[in-house]
Amino acid sequence: MSDTLIESIVQRWFITEPALFSVYCTHHFETNSKMSCVIRTGHGVIEYNPHLMPKGQEQCEELLKSEMIRIMLKHPYERQPQNVRRSAIAMASDVVLSDNIDYKWQKLISSMDLGLERGRHFEWYAHEINELMPEMKSVPQLKNEECYEDMSELWEEDEFMTVELDNALKQITDWGTLPGKAVALIKASLDAKIDYRKVLAGFRASILSSKRSLTRMRPSRRFQFDAMGSKYDMVARLLVAVDVSGSISETSLAEFFGVISKFFKYGITTLDIIQFDTELKNDIITMDKSFRATQQIKILGRGGTSYQPVINYIHEHKQYDGLIVFTDGDGAVPRIDFATKTKLLWVCQNKNAYNRHHSWMEKTGRACYVEK
Repeated sequence: MSDTLIESIVQRWFITEPALFSVYCTHHFETNSKMSCVIRTGHGVIEYNPHLMPKGQEQCEELLKSEMIRIMLKHPYERQPQNVRRSAIAMASDVVLSDNIDYKWQKLISSMDLGLERGRHFEWYAHEINELMPEMKSVPQLKNEECYEDMSELWEEDEFMTVELDNALKQITDWGTLPGKAVALIKASLDAKIDYRKVLAGFRASILSSKRSLTRMRPSRRFQFDAMGSKYDMVARLLVAVDVSGSISETSLAEFFGVISKFFKYGITTLDIIQFDTELKNDIITMDKSFRATQQIKILGRGGTSYQPVINYIHEHKQYDGLIVFTDGDGAVPRIDFATKTKLLWVCQNKNAYNRHHSWMEKTGRACYVEK
């Protein structure tokens, strides 16, 4: 019954609640009869316990809508407070929802229930609740702490899921029946600051999305087996070109390699790395998840900077799906006078370098900077 009820709700959302439907499409639904909470999110999956799901359509829809808003706020994927109980983090999420949404059927714990100030942010509530928890056993909503532990079991910092959600949210023009307070909160969560980790995540996602193919072995999310579904070839070829001219610090290089290594967690199996200053300095080094760049890559060069040898290399080696160039930008603008399917991302050493050079960089691809 739960599956049929959820399917009918989501099908109606396609017409009446485009914002909720858009977020629903970023996740997979799975049943989990062993968990003590009704529904939870994490790792790109929404799990629900069919034995605990409400039987009425209005109650079920309110529960699903609440979880979609939680995902929109990205509570399962970012801003996870350190040294705080999982149960406190889950309670904090419920407090934020309860204070910004009027519920007809659900009774989520609110700031008023806990004697806390209304209108504070997610992390603040998590820390406050964590401090108060030993004294809060008398609060009815807190009697089943195991449920809150279960609810946040899959929550963890996930830059790649965050950027996918941000991309989906930025395209929403019709928020349906979502209350204005909730919409304002969601929009505020879209960080306008250039976060190079998110840009790298988006770059990786764009490469994999370009390797989409249709298959009859997977149903369409919208039309089930009446239409072909999608699958993605996770084998993407990436070239990372590292500027080793004298103006690039070894600290910046180490930090850059640390972020690049996270690609291996999300479907990329190998990266090809090449160093350059005014010329290419070495043969390709292939990096996998066991590779320790700071220990195994000897920095060569330390001269001036020219991007043309890297661009020429891409022209001659067309197998790459993406090129990431880490640099300070202090080199002549390269000439790209050939057609290429290789996507290009410029990662500047710092904000000053980005401010000086992003205008010409963005004529050939995307650009960001490593924030200190």
